[in-house]
Amino acid sequence: MRLLEEGQTVRDTYEVERFLGEGAFAEVYRVKHRFLGRQAMKVFKRVGMNLEEIHEMLGEAILLSRIGHPNIVRVFDANVLEAAQGTCGYFTMENIPGGAVQVAQRLAEARRKDPQVQLFPEITASIVGQDFMREGDVKYGIEVFKLVAVAYPDSADANDNLAGAYLKDGQKDLAKQHAEKALAILDSHKVPASSWTDTDEYRGEIRRDTEKILKQLAPGS
Repeated sequence: MRLLEEGQTVRDTYEVERFLGEGAFAEVYRVKHRFLGRQAMKVFKRVGMNLEEIHEMLGEAILLSRIGHPNIVRVFDANVLEAAQGTCGYFTMENIPGGAVQVAQRLAEARRKDPQVQLFPEITASIVGQDFMREGDVKYGIEVFKLVAVAYPDSADANDNLAGAYLKDGQKDLAKQHAEKALAILDSHKVPASSWTDTDEYRGEIRRDTEKILKQLAPGS
């Protein structure tokens, strides 16, 4: 039994138009906002969650809303609704199925069309990722840093951040891969260390950090 039915009104605001698809954890519907028009609504299947669990479930919406840029899927609302099965968390976004995966595809396509385009400010998204890491949300920190690396594949800074996040998550092979890539970018001297700064001091900081990561990954360390 689906969580929502066609024609149903959610929170006196959204009319459910049709079911779009589902994954292991959520169902996606096309809905029509009473004022703003069509959106996609992602409704999580798990019911009866407490506030902390709902916050965790809505992490994808929080991630996308914090970055906020024309090349990123826009999030409009995040809340809870009452389904027949119980209380569920949901968020609404642009009517583009795929969530973070679609974001990555959109960024990669934009980069292919124009290698010089600034998809979003690298430093802004990196700060968002670092905020997630400080808050202990390693999973979402990784997702942000992955998007930054897609948008800025030749950034030593982006690869260093991603390497550190993977290491903290215990994904050692990926940590090693991105740390080595960061060092290779620095050693090539062909591109800036990042899109926002290329000082000798910052290049040195990235180098020290990546070398520290690789040292931690070395056998017997």
